[in-house]
Amino acid sequence: MNDEFLPVVDVSTGVALPEPEDPDTFRLTADHLLDLNEAIRQYSIVEAPLQPLCSEGCKGLCSQCGANLNLGSCGCQPDGVGDPHGTLGEMLAERMRRAGFKTEQE
Repeated sequence: MNDEFLPVVDVSTGVALPEPEDPDTFRLTADHLLDLNEAIRQYSIVEAPLQPLCSEGCKGLCSQCGANLNLGSCGCQPDGVGDPHGTLGEMLAERMRRAGFKTEQE
């Protein structure tokens, strides 16, 4: 972490300083104290895994029914597996059919 915390008031005069150009800049308190709560919150969100798993070999939960995949398959149909466009591709094909276009399969 290499962040800069800017003051909100001038240390010598006590006059309020203008807001920084970047609204996400970390600021000191009006009493010139360093409050790390917001910085720690933001960094903990960024560092959290996108798909938290209990172990390296964990298969996770089914995204459709929530079944524990470590105990066996759930029986749900894979969502968009094999189709690189998934549901979006199906939606586009349906709209093209309604508009009178023929798809490659027809």
